[in-house]
Amino acid sequence: MLDLTGLQLKRSELTQVNDLTNAVQTGSISRGEWELRVKEIAESALHRQRKSQRWNGIRDALIRFLPDRLLPKFLQLCSRSIYQQRLKACHSCMHSRVTPGVQIDICSLCGCAIKLKAKLKWASCPDKEYTETKGTSRWIE
Repeated sequence: MLDLTGLQLKRSELTQVNDLTNAVQTGSISRGEWELRVKEIAESALHRQRKSQRWNGIRDALIRFLPDRLLPKFLQLCSRSIYQQRLKACHSCMHSRVTPGVQIDICSLCGCAIKLKAKLKWASCPDKEYTETKGTSRWIE
């Protein structure tokens, strides 16, 4: 039996689990198929929960070390479309590096984790040479 205790399931995931349970009771699907599908739902929820916990840990560390007057500005995040544009620009840049072992994209100019920095509304691309050559930042917004 799968243990879903402690998982924070979305309403749609709970509905899926209930529908699958009803399908097993009516004989529409086998118990083995039910376990496979519910396991996929649980793994997705667990991945989402761990991702959220990582961000909360980063946020908590920032709260401890940043002065109160800087914190509200620092934690402002940009829109999803701007974030996607920034990531696309960074991944096409020659300064983007993947750190061996941990698989984190790092900017070799500033040393920042690209996925984190690209989310911050106030952040900017550190590539001054590109800006001077093209007359605009790599992160055109």
